[in-house]
Amino acid sequence: GTAEVAFKLTSAGYQVGDSGWFALRLGATAPQASITSVGVNCGPPGQEPYLYLGQPPILGYVFPLVYVNGTPGATAVVLGGVAGPPISLASGCTAHLDPSFPLIPLWTTTLDGSGADSVQFRMPPIPGIAGATLRVQGFHFAPGFGFAMSDAKDLVVGF
Repeated sequence: GTAEVAFKLTSAGYQVGDSGWFALRLGATAPQASITSVGVNCGPPGQEPYLYLGQPPILGYVFPLVYVNGTPGATAVVLGGVAGPPISLASGCTAHLDPSFPLIPLWTTTLDGSGADSVQFRMPPIPGIAGATLRVQGFHFAPGFGFAMSDAKDLVVGF
């Protein structure tokens, strides 16, 4: 956004310039928080997991992350990392994280009887991370199928 400030310069009670009024316009482009889906979810029929984020990651705010539609009782993991080319897995699912960069385990959970769970994340109020992009993707092992995977989400940290 931009801001405009008007001010009048005087010196020892005397007006400076023709009218004495000046305008100063300050402009900045603040990164906007966003969530973009990448790829598709994949799993046994009726159990294709997906990630739901209640709001984009805004500095200083809490946002929910929900793992839904997984295999009841399975251990699910949500990894964070860098966007990468699609990697096909034996289960037929596709990973969208670049394994040549560190993968960060953001959350590990045991899914409830409906195949879901949720967690709250607080985005630290550090202005230097505004504009950063993190890709996240969840997966769990589904017996008789292999690794079931959610779609990936690109999270842009913003104000």
